[in-house]
Amino acid sequence: MPSRSVLSTTERQLRSRLRQLLGQAEGFLHGSPIELSRKCGKPSCRCATDQSMRHCSLAIGRTRQGKTTMLHIPKSMEAQALRWIEDFKKAGALLEALDEQGRLRLDAAKATRKKALSASQNKTGTKKKTGQKKTSRRKARKRPS
Repeated sequence: MPSRSVLSTTERQLRSRLRQLLGQAEGFLHGSPIELSRKCGKPSCRCATDQSMRHCSLAIGRTRQGKTTMLHIPKSMEAQALRWIEDFKKAGALLEALDEQGRLRLDAAKATRKKALSASQNKTGTKKKTGQKKTSRRKARKRPS
């Protein structure tokens, strides 16, 4: 882990929030909640005559390697599954923000390095030549005959 002095305040806060989320969350679930409604098949049931009275259940849909899968969630676990989906989304958003901070830090380091190289080249009076091939400084060995 990099030292705290290297990280910006924003990056430190993002890392802290991610650690808190990882410690507090019961679990993480990737997918989209989908409410399914269907007829049960009993002719005397309310769902047979009225479409608005169909039986509803929750499923989690997700696509992996081009294949969509549905995971049925029992009524007693719906609230928990929805919390896990929300926690997954929060963690993903924090990771995206950390990615952006990392890119900014990398860009700044590259710019600093470029300035330092430019300053050292100006001091020594040498310029980097472009478009030329490197030549080997090794001498060719004579092969014994």
